[in-house]
Amino acid sequence: MSGITRRASDKPFRFRDFFVIVLCLSVAAAGINLFRLDLFQTLDSQNEEPIGTITIKHNTVQRRIANRVLWDRLSKESPVYIGDIIRVADLSDATLYIDGNSIELGENTLIRILRSADGESFQVELSAGNLGLTTSGDGAAGNMTLNIMGRELQAAPGTKLNAAAGQDGMKVELSEGSALLIEEGSVRDVSSGTMLALDAGGIEKLEPSVMVTQPRQNAKFLKNSKDPLNIGFAWNRQHLEPEETLCLEISRNRNFTQIFQLMENLNNEALTALDVGLWYWRLVYENTPLSAGSFTVTAAAAPEPLSPVPGSVYRYRDELPKLQFQWSETEEAQSYLVEVSQTPQFENPQFSRQTAAVFFTDSSLGQGTWYWRVKPVFPSVYEAASAYSSAVSFRIEHHIAEELAHNALVLELPEPSVLQSVDLQSAIEPEPLPPLPAPGNRRPTGGYVITLEELMSSQSVVFSWQAVPGANAYIFTLYQQTANGRRQILRRAPENRTGLTITNLSLLDRGSFIWQVEAISQARDGTIERQGRVVDNLFVLDIPAPSLQADEPGILYGN
Repeated sequence: MSGITRRASDKPFRFRDFFVIVLCLSVAAAGINLFRLDLFQTLDSQNEEPIGTITIKHNTVQRRIANRVLWDRLSKESPVYIGDIIRVADLSDATLYIDGNSIELGENTLIRILRSADGESFQVELSAGNLGLTTSGDGAAGNMTLNIMGRELQAAPGTKLNAAAGQDGMKVELSEGSALLIEEGSVRDVSSGTMLALDAGGIEKLEPSVMVTQPRQNAKFLKNSKDPLNIGFAWNRQHLEPEETLCLEISRNRNFTQIFQLMENLNNEALTALDVGLWYWRLVYENTPLSAGSFTVTAAAAPEPLSPVPGSVYRYRDELPKLQFQWSETEEAQSYLVEVSQTPQFENPQFSRQTAAVFFTDSSLGQGTWYWRVKPVFPSVYEAASAYSSAVSFRIEHHIAEELAHNALVLELPEPSVLQSVDLQSAIEPEPLPPLPAPGNRRPTGGYVITLEELMSSQSVVFSWQAVPGANAYIFTLYQQTANGRRQILRRAPENRTGLTITNLSLLDRGSFIWQVEAISQARDGTIERQGRVVDNLFVLDIPAPSLQADEPGILYGN
């Protein structure tokens, strides 16, 4: 070649290149500055006084502070502040507590927390989704205002209502109390037992509709017996003739592709009996759903008293004996209420004690026959009452015989007559150790819903639990809940680990599953020296058909 080819690196530096570099650096600096301001605003909010808390019951809830860019993923219980924007993801729900009022937030709901014009009370702006509001009965704290699509709804103290907003308009259902709807200077009274539906233009809809008064949206029911739980439905009708009837459909999946129960020719109420699980329902008029919702039925069996055991006898010489009360753990229980009385009817209990632990000690009981029982206490989001355990009796005796003076002050024997027929030293035998407690911090938690997206992302279902002191192995069992009861689909031999991952998804199908883990103490030869308590743990696979359908079912163990 006659000429010399100039390399690209030899090109002269142009002003346009300098301008591009400066522009890129400016954009990067602006981004860093926005992140810095956003971070500082997050830190500054921690120094503010929160106005309430939010409790997450399922899946994902996020919060964005006003004028921020980033969304925070909230923990199970988090504080909330003025200006917070909160959004609830798909298949999620949460409860917001502000100034004595509780607000149930449904899935795909977006709200913002503001201060009302009076500067004292608070306002919740509903942009999309649905919520259930229960205002406090205290007039000083119960005033709460909702802003729904630019319209103010002032709820009086002691009011229960549901509100929804979307592209089609807004709807308000009032089951108790009263409220005022304020729009462009006009005031409209919304009384108990009525429903108001407006389209996007603010015109009232006069089409057939129902207002469901029970069960409430996203309700959680406790089932404390082996029998299915009776669930009552009730609703008010609007723009329907008396002879026009409705149909109630109940399903285990949100798409209603598999109807579990169908009730036809209904007027304004219905009664059904359901087992544990996540249930979806809808009221249908002429193939058109008028109202829909979901609720959860959670197993809440009474704890089993472990100590003192039935028929125990405690003898003392100088000081009253120190008794240890212990019972089995109940899943999802917040605390336990223990009663001790001298009558099996517990008419006048000697004392009632509430504790978050599964045991406590007491040395205040004197001579006589005593009865004790325990019941779990659940968070206020659960409906229906929990049940007490069966009453357990034991005796405390003041014994000053010569032969007892040199022995321990406290004995626990199943039959007091033993002391009269055998030598005392031979009668004192160590009591069998109580069962090991159920492992804590079990995951998935009770009622957890696993979506198709979550399952496809992880390609597995992960179970985990907390180690139990004194245990060296764990037995894992998995059941599927069917119409004919539970079916065992997996059981693992004792293994010394605190977790299990199922990657064979062909074992699973949509619906409700129950899993158990038992902590045991195992000898070197494989024999079980000490067993543990077993608690049912429920989770739901919310998978639309025909996902995860295996050609052949998984291997079944047992019945």
